[in-house]
Amino acid sequence: MPHHSTNERHSRFEALIMPYMADVQRFVQAMTRDVEQTKDVVSETLYRAYKNMDAVREAKAVKSWLFTIARHEFYTMVQKNRRTETLDDNAEALYEDNSPLPDAQVDIYLLHKALDELPEKQREALLLFDVFGFSLNEVQEMQKDSLSAVKQRLRRGREKLAQTLGADLALEYE
Repeated sequence: MPHHSTNERHSRFEALIMPYMADVQRFVQAMTRDVEQTKDVVSETLYRAYKNMDAVREAKAVKSWLFTIARHEFYTMVQKNRRTETLDDNAEALYEDNSPLPDAQVDIYLLHKALDELPEKQREALLLFDVFGFSLNEVQEMQKDSLSAVKQRLRRGREKLAQTLGADLALEYE
C-alpha cells in the first residue's frame, strides 16, 4: 500500500473504522459485562485497527475484521485475568438503579442476565449472528470452528435463552 500522510491516514481511519465502533463496543460490552474491561478491549481494538489498517483491502471486510480483532482482544484479556471470581457482580452493578424500570428495560435486563448464563462460545455466536448480523460463514471464520459447530451453538444457545427467559418471565409475573 502507498504511504499515506498522517491526515490521510486519520481520514481513512474515520471513514473505514469509526462507523462500526458503536457495534464493536456493544459486542464487547455484552461479552465482558464490565465497563472498565469494555473500555480496555475497545481501546486495544482501536489501536490495533489503526496500526494495521493498511492490511484492509476491501471496505466490505472491515466490520468482520474489527469484530475479529475485538474478539481476539477479549480472549487475550480473559487469559490475562484468569480469576476465580465470576463477572456476575460486575454485571449486577451495571443494572443498579432504584427507579422503577419500564417494561423494555426489564426485558433487556432479563435478556442480558440470560445471556450471561450461556457458555461463552454460545453467547458469542448468538451475539455475532443474531444481534450484529454476521453470516454463519463469518461467525464460523471468527470462531475458527466448523459450520456445524456454529449452528449447534446457535441452536443450543437459543433453546437455553428461550428456556431461561420463559422461566424468568413466568416467575416475574406470578
